[in-house]
Amino acid sequence: MSQEKYYVEAYDPAAVKPSEEVLPRMFSALMSDKETFKTKIGPFAKRSERNAWATSIEPIVREKAPFPASYDVSSMQSTAFGEFTYTEFSAGGMYISTQSKEINARLIDFASKHDSGKLGEEMIQKFIQALSDKYVLKQTPEKYLGVEHVIFLPGHNLLDLADINLVQRLCQEEDDIWVKPHPLTEPNIVNQIAQKVGWNRIIPKDVSGQTIMNNCKTVYTTTASEFCITGAALGKRVYNISRFECEGAGVYQPFCRVITIAQKRQGIEEAKRILGNILACPWSGVVFEFQEDFENRIDMYFAKALELRELYRPLSCGRGDLDKRNKGPMPQQKEVKIPKG
Repeated sequence: MSQEKYYVEAYDPAAVKPSEEVLPRMFSALMSDKETFKTKIGPFAKRSERNAWATSIEPIVREKAPFPASYDVSSMQSTAFGEFTYTEFSAGGMYISTQSKEINARLIDFASKHDSGKLGEEMIQKFIQALSDKYVLKQTPEKYLGVEHVIFLPGHNLLDLADINLVQRLCQEEDDIWVKPHPLTEPNIVNQIAQKVGWNRIIPKDVSGQTIMNNCKTVYTTTASEFCITGAALGKRVYNISRFECEGAGVYQPFCRVITIAQKRQGIEEAKRILGNILACPWSGVVFEFQEDFENRIDMYFAKALELRELYRPLSCGRGDLDKRNKGPMPQQKEVKIPKG
């Protein structure tokens, strides 16, 4: 019996699903509930129809999940995670992930090495054809269609994830870089950004980011943005401007990591091929309407996630404060005199 087969059989979803009394706090906040978005989005934007299919499969994902699955919740658990989460993805898809950042990064890293050949190329083309804005936005004015280098910032709730010092340096040293605030950014925050980089650099937050992406050449973005993935698919040069110490808070960090490393070491086309591997991989956790076998892919994802949980979950623990003492400086050694004779 193969190792993967063993792990699938070892975790019976029916045996581990919790009772209603022990469900996570955010479990009742549904993607399909309009009230959810009054809290998450606020009055500054409206979701587009791009997300309709992902919303429609929410009950399927929650039913198939072996552990509780919540919508759009930050991953904050260890490799022995006890929950899953899911969120919208570029091209109208859905991304299912665990509540462990490390497991998510490992799984996508493995998926990027899952050579898909022609299927990966087909997935990239279907992905590109399905691209559209996540929110209802205005048509992009013609004067922004010629912008070649763009910094796409996250919303105000994740703005601290971006390296603002780097953004300021880029804008000071390069005359042709523009800044596109996220559609959900509060007006006073847009004002603060403009004061740092200049109003002449700001692209209105309510115009189509996807149209700007289609026409630009260079993308600067964070691990919180789908545009690291979209940019790679479209053959753009992608740079990660996240603060290193907190970039794991971005839900797309596993993708951003493999994409930017591949672009730097092997080139734009190789990064695009690697992204194709992820989209085609049957257990990547990314599913789309244009995939006829999406339900089977969901099953395979949960099986793979539990396999990695078993492989990477902690099997020992330390001694608390005793271990902390051992991390301190070595005690000064006294001089030892050797007697003569």
